[in-house]
Amino acid sequence: MTVQADDHMKLEDMTFGFIDNPKYAALVKVIADECVANMTKKDQKNFRKNPLLAKHHFGYGLYIRNTYTKRFEDANIMLAFADDMSTDVLREIRSILMPEYVPPDEWS
Repeated sequence: MTVQADDHMKLEDMTFGFIDNPKYAALVKVIADECVANMTKKDQKNFRKNPLLAKHHFGYGLYIRNTYTKRFEDANIMLAFADDMSTDVLREIRSILMPEYVPPDEWS
């Protein structure tokens, strides 16, 4: 079986989804802003109460991955791992909700 890219996804037109890529980082920020705008006050309080990203990976992180992966494809940004994208969005959400928070390590 031969795997072929869709016509709209030519490799030479793609950029890679890493946080140091300005196009990727900008889209992560837009999505995080949308997520925060759509959070209830109770959800925001829960996020602040549980700032470690691992606490949100299987819940809100899955929602982000399943809801927003297509946005990256539409922007011609190739994601190596959708879970990494959702982690970057969660990290940005936390920085919006808790600008003073300093995580214990880079994976938290």
